[in-house]
Amino acid sequence: YVRVFTEKGDDLVYMRFVDAIDSLKGNGMRTHRSWWVALNPIEDLIKQGQTHCVKLNTNLTVPVSRSYLNTVGQLWRSAHKNTKMVRAAGIEPALPYGNKILSHL
Repeated sequence: YVRVFTEKGDDLVYMRFVDAIDSLKGNGMRTHRSWWVALNPIEDLIKQGQTHCVKLNTNLTVPVSRSYLNTVGQLWRSAHKNTKMVRAAGIEPALPYGNKILSHL
């Protein structure tokens, strides 16, 4: 099962995690062996004690494993920089896949 979180809520979907990720090719990243996050809802990359996490605009905090930390940081900084530039120009960015977050159960 995969738990899918969206701006409208969350639900369990019967499918393999890897198949769910493949079906969402695009603007997102794996943050942990059990998590994939679209870039759009990410507000911040934070550290809580020894653990790194991404804070989402849905108030959900998603773990980032050490093996994904460098990639997550680079993608987030790149997307965040581009979003700031676009918003500064008065345009609200429209990223594909909205606020989808997947968690493998």
